[in-house]
Amino acid sequence: MLTLVVAAALTGCDDPIQKPDAKGCFQFQIDSFGYLDPELKKPILVLDVHVETCAGQGIPNLGPESFILTESDGSFSEKEGARLIVNMQSYKSMNTKILVDLSNSVISEGRDVKEVENSVMALKESLMDHAKIWHSVSVATFDGRSSIQNILDFANNKLEAATAISTISKKCPGSLCEDGSTNLWGAIQQSIASFDRFSDTSQYVNTLVVFTDGTDQANRVSERQALHSVAQFKAKKNKIFTVTVGDEISKDTLANLSTHNSEAGRINSLAQLKDRFKLIGRQLDADAHSYYRIGYCSPRRSSGQALKFKIKYQGTVTNEVTLPYDASSFSGNCGKLGKK
Repeated sequence: MLTLVVAAALTGCDDPIQKPDAKGCFQFQIDSFGYLDPELKKPILVLDVHVETCAGQGIPNLGPESFILTESDGSFSEKEGARLIVNMQSYKSMNTKILVDLSNSVISEGRDVKEVENSVMALKESLMDHAKIWHSVSVATFDGRSSIQNILDFANNKLEAATAISTISKKCPGSLCEDGSTNLWGAIQQSIASFDRFSDTSQYVNTLVVFTDGTDQANRVSERQALHSVAQFKAKKNKIFTVTVGDEISKDTLANLSTHNSEAGRINSLAQLKDRFKLIGRQLDADAHSYYRIGYCSPRRSSGQALKFKIKYQGTVTNEVTLPYDASSFSGNCGKLGKK
């Protein structure tokens, strides 16, 4: 796996969730490079690459002109069959879990529960109804009990998801909010564990979105234990967004609970939650479109070959990476370039 970073001025970052990092740079990561044909006969090479800011925010909708691919000698012969296709559909599956606080401080008034439900519904719609690349969505709630309440396992059906989310206000007061305390750390730890089945990062992009209005009160799991789980989750290139009301959660803790601009997760009232969830939905949709599959039909027919690859974005070109390959068994034409 290769990651290259180059300085670049980034624009179009008006949303608080999408502010670039201080260095204002972007990078690309090669997830895989190999042969389309397992028998190594068809002369098609496939490159899967993820493009993002150095703060980890996906850069979507790059066109073919952004991807510069040549043979090691600098040539690129269209006449001999070498051609480049950028597939805008993601080659990964997107999994997002939404975890929301239903402790007493949130549900003090019935309208607050409905606002939480409407906010979760808005995020679901961003990820399943409006996005071109769907997310598999899971929803869970927590209060002071030892276990989170899963109301939706990872599902691709938007009607099923909407039906499950609409039960939040129907079951709270009720089975979704039986303990007035807040088991925040335990809930985060359990939610992270629910992604274990999607541990292969070459296939999945996992995101946890958390809403809470305060700190952990139940003390079932320590902050240190929970933040260790979060650090491991983020180290595997998974993402976490945390939205909190007020300033009960410290700046440092909120930063630990966020992959991106952490202070963007702080809101002043529950009435702002829906708009903030919509912003997160836009960011996740952008990230889903920042994974690119590139197919290359090679005219080479001998060993010891290499491709040179770089990316151009907003006037800046990255350093070049060299990708060796063996073309000695290649024969015939490529036909239509497709997916692996």
